[in-house]
Amino acid sequence: MKNKTVVGITIFVKADGTFGLYENGLRQNVIFLYNLFKSLDSYRPYLLNHGEAEPTEDISHLGVDMRDVVRTPDVIGELDCVLGYRDWE
Repeated sequence: MKNKTVVGITIFVKADGTFGLYENGLRQNVIFLYNLFKSLDSYRPYLLNHGEAEPTEDISHLGVDMRDVVRTPDVIGELDCVLGYRDWE
C-alpha cells in the first residue's frame, strides 16, 4: 500500500532558467500550493517543469526543494494527480 499521494503541480520555467515569480501572481500561488502539500504528511508534491529550460534560479529560500522541480516524464509513473494551469506568457 502506498503511503503518500503524489501530486504534480505544473510550473513554467522561462527560457533564461528563471521562474519569473514576481512577474506573475499565478506562479507565486503554485509555490504556495506546493508548500501546502509539502507540509501535509500524506502528500508528496513535485513541481512539474513545463517550461522552455531547466531552472537556474534557486528558489529554496521559498521552501522549494530544487530536486522536486522535475520534468513530467521523469515522474509520470509516480503521479496520482496533476494540477495544471495554462501560462499565457
